Amino acid sequence: DEVLVVNHNADFLGLPVEKSSYQQLLQKTLENGEKIPTLENYLKEGLKQHKTKLVAEIKPSKISKERSLKLAQKVVDMVKRLNGESDVAYISFDYDVCKKVRALQPQAPVQYLNGDVSAEKLKADKLDADYHYNVFQKDKNWIKNAKAIGVKTNAWTVNDEKIMDELLAEGIDFISTN
Repeated sequence: DEVLVVNHNADFLGLPVEKSSYQQLLQKTLENGEKIPTLENYLKEGLKQHKTKLVAEIKPSKISKERSLKLAQKVVDMVKRLNGESDVAYISFDYDVCKKVRALQPQAPVQYLNGDVSAEKLKADKLDADYHYNVFQKDKNWIKNAKAIGVKTNAWTVNDEKIMDELLAEGIDFISTN
């Protein structure tokens, strides 16, 4: 039914998000008693403040590439409708989704997640890197090279202090952690 929801995984309490209606998803309740949030509610609540950047991860569709690109369009349209352009960053494992967001909102922070694209290609497409930290560990020059050409870097999910210190010493721009 194309109601956009916020959920990290492809399923929500056993229901496949992409193939379920919002009404079906509402039949499930989180342990804390809450229902699955819509993207609109998430944005409205988050945009009440301006200190913390909101991150919208656009999950690739398992159904089709066209569906992924339509989702990117809908997410960016909603952010614009709610005047959240300066407060929302976008991330995705789908490179084409990242490029679509870049085309729709040229000034937005857009970071690619998959870890398989060079800093030079990201720079050419005006994207940044949001890679698992092991990508940066495998190539100790990755962060340095990215910084030299103006590509921002984020490492996820760093829960080890030693790895965090190593990344900071290399000049990482951001770190995602639990």
